[in-house]
Amino acid sequence: MTQILDNLMKKGVLVSPEVISSQYDEQTIKEVINFFGEDLDILDKELINNYLYNKKADSKPRVEIIKDYTKESQKRTFQDFVKIFNLRFENTASILKSRQELGSVSSINRIKRKNRSDKVATIGMILEKRVTKNKNIIIELEDPTGLCTAVIKKTDDNTELYKEAMDLVLDEVVGITGVWLGGAIFVDNIIFPDVPRTHELKKQKKEEYALFLGDTHFGGKVFMKEAFQKFIDWLNGKIGDEEHKKIISKIKYIFLAGDTIEGAGIYPGQEKDLDIIDVKDQYDDAAKWLKKIPSHIQIISTTGNHDTGRLAEPQEKPSKEFAKALYEIPNLTLVSNPAVVNVGKTQDFPGFNVLLYHGGSLIYYAENIPSIRALGGQRRVDLIMKFLLQRRHLAPTHGSTLVLPDPQEDFLFIDKVPDFFLTGHIHRASVANYNNVTMINSSAWTETTEDQIKRGLEPLPGRVTIVNLQSRDVKIINFLTKKQKEEEREKIENAAK
Repeated sequence: MTQILDNLMKKGVLVSPEVISSQYDEQTIKEVINFFGEDLDILDKELINNYLYNKKADSKPRVEIIKDYTKESQKRTFQDFVKIFNLRFENTASILKSRQELGSVSSINRIKRKNRSDKVATIGMILEKRVTKNKNIIIELEDPTGLCTAVIKKTDDNTELYKEAMDLVLDEVVGITGVWLGGAIFVDNIIFPDVPRTHELKKQKKEEYALFLGDTHFGGKVFMKEAFQKFIDWLNGKIGDEEHKKIISKIKYIFLAGDTIEGAGIYPGQEKDLDIIDVKDQYDDAAKWLKKIPSHIQIISTTGNHDTGRLAEPQEKPSKEFAKALYEIPNLTLVSNPAVVNVGKTQDFPGFNVLLYHGGSLIYYAENIPSIRALGGQRRVDLIMKFLLQRRHLAPTHGSTLVLPDPQEDFLFIDKVPDFFLTGHIHRASVANYNNVTMINSSAWTETTEDQIKRGLEPLPGRVTIVNLQSRDVKIINFLTKKQKEEEREKIENAAK
């Protein structure tokens, strides 16, 4: 044992006195050294105990499902919609009430009894929004006690406030402060539930990697088979330089953002775009591809609008009737859309919470938020995801996506701030950070069509986002073949003409 520890210290590894004097057996010390390899820079009691805890708990990377919609279908009524709006108000108001700016918050009913020119603060759901001929913005707010009018004036000294007001959407819940002038609140501040700036940027001690991709659309004629095979070959160490192979050896998780298969009956005339007609056969084909991923890598997959099941969100995971082949893959975890999973949890590290949402509402906000539309619309999916995080809801406007009203839970409400927020649907390879939340829109594995580009979609297919869980550094690798890259560039140039 003494010789082993002496050799470690000669290599520059720090060995704590408590390890030297402890009763750890030689076999345990050797296992720890072999496990961490070149990454071992300090050997202390905490590291060894953590290793033993992980070994005992499970030898494979842990995936804990935090949020997954599993309720059985049942009849829904108009009252269920009323209840879910009440839930949304209560959930959001509970966050807003903790904000310092709303320390003296009052209900709308009490505000109406205030004296003229009193400073006021309230929380309400936006029932109506309009712009006057003088460009002032009028919003109607509602809470459980009543309705009131709020005015945001267009002046030279409130440019930022006015921009925020222009981006307000129906049904979202906000806090406002201002002056009560008898018939309306003249607003001087808008407060969103938002992600706290103090949200921690978590980093684990050991260098490991997570990959993010989605919209594979197995079974479609334009599935990019060559590019996906190139990705599979890379994962199995058949291609790539030494730096890539070092990363490959430390990949622990792959997240898929939905639309596993191309599906059937999603849009008129889709049958002509199918290489595999039957959805069960499409899932069988998906399983063949996913089984090529090394079994030590844990795959977590949500569902999407092209998968089987209802379109309304939350969407249940595919049924075993159609996707039996997927359920037979031991390293694949299927979850609903949306869902939250935790990975990398250890005795002394809380793990990373990953919010998976396919993205049914993304296109609505790309087209209906003035600031996002002006900056590129669907091409700026990072701004759309930031918008949703600020509202703490995946579809704050009724009608932005199909919603199944659950009177017990608003499943699209973002109750806990995630460490990673993954979406798909728009087929963009996009990464951004907002208040220490890593926002990723996954790439797709279908060819870019001219029709998609003309509609403003401009997909970036064949990319994989790689995150170092130790440093939180991000890189994107393009797996398109040389021919595919040239074709993609040509389509974008032609569409721009």
